[in-house]
This record gives sequence, structure tokens and C-alpha cells, in this order.
Amino acid sequence: MCFILGLDRTQAGHASLMLALTPIMTAFLSMLTGHEKPGPRTWGGASLSILGVALVSGATLRVEGREALVGNAILVTASAAWACYTVGARPIVRKYGSIRTTAWTLWVGAVGLVVAGSPALSRQDWGAVDGRAWGGMLFSATFAIGLAYLIWYRGVERIGNTRTAIYSNLTPVVALMAGAVLLNERPSALALMGAALTLAGVMIVRTDPGSAG
Repeated sequence: MCFILGLDRTQAGHASLMLALTPIMTAFLSMLTGHEKPGPRTWGGASLSILGVALVSGATLRVEGREALVGNAILVTASAAWACYTVGARPIVRKYGSIRTTAWTLWVGAVGLVVAGSPALSRQDWGAVDGRAWGGMLFSATFAIGLAYLIWYRGVERIGNTRTAIYSNLTPVVALMAGAVLLNERPSALALMGAALTLAGVMIVRTDPGSAG
């Protein structure tokens, strides 16, 4: 909910930058809980990946009005919530496995979202929802949520919190590649440099033995 509410109030580039803080928050929480002992490679690699995301998304830390600032703050909250979620779920994943944890997470989460969204659902003009919208929702539920959550939990189970979280910073890079292949977009030199920095940051975190699960 924080991701959607924040994205509605600020630019997509700023959203990418705010969410890129997730690995840093995850590493910090993992250290506090004693799950992992992140070393200099983790902090340096995660910081490098944030810089890369900023270049890929074209985001800059500048004041753009109260609404945008509120949106950025909500997105930072989303990033913190995701970090807490990742670290907090680790004992459950190790006890019950990634598949059972994913199933229960989605069922319980779905109940909460339906309750929270009931007022909006009752006001929705369902006749105005076309086939593309239903298809998008089906794709999101199956792949962007169901499959993605399963892969995320499997990563936490196999390689630990921080190493899993750092891969989330590859999202803008993948979007950049998809735009070039599917939409014939031409990425700028800064965006390509940012992609390289993001990839380098991910690889650096992977080599830190302290961030292993």
C-alpha cells in the first residue's frame, strides 16, 4: 500500500531511488537481529548500487513540492516495511520452507487488503473495467506477486537476507533493458553507467561472506 500511495505522489525515478534503500535497511536490521554480520563490502556495494539506480532512473534529490516530499517519505516507509518483512520472515522460512511461507503470506495479506479496500471496491464501476485491466491484474497476481514472492523467499532461505535484498536494485536495470528491446528506447550514457554501477554493487555484496545466510 505504501508503494502505491507513494508512487501516486512522486515521480517514478524518485520511487526507484527510495526503494533502492531496501538493501541498506535489510543489512542494518540483519546486523541488529544477529542474522548476519555485513562487512565493508556489503555497505560499499549497496551504496554503489544506490548510485547506479539514481543514474538509471535519472532521479535527483531535489525539493519538488510538498506532495512529492510526502510521496518520497511514504516510499521510504515502504522500503523499511519490506526490510522488516524480509528479516522477520527468515525464521519462518527456515522452519516451514519458502512455498508454505509464500502461500500463507499471500492468503493472510489478501484478507487484510480486501478489508482495507472494501470501501473502494463498493464504489468501483465494474462495467468500466475492460479485458486488459483484468489481464493485467491476473498477470500481476500470478507473476509479479505470487512467483516473485516465492523467488524472494527462496532467496532468503538459500543465500540470506541482504544478498537477496540487493537484487531488488536490479529492477530499474531490467526495466532499462526491456525498454531498449521492446520499445526501441535508447538509454543515455549516464543510464548505461548507472546500470554498470548497479551490477557492480550487486556483485560486491555477493562476495561478502558476512552477508551470507
